[in-house]
Amino acid sequence: LFYETVNNGHGLPHDPFKSCIVPRPIGWISTVDGNGVV
Repeated sequence: LFYETVNNGHGLPHDPFKSCIVPRPIGWISTVDGNGVV
């Protein structure tokens, strides 16, 4: 796949190619009870 970044011509306010890469999870958030069970 070759994606020309200089002459994109898609006419959208944001680059659609970036939506393939981001958003991505940065971290997992959970809790642990008093017994150490997730």
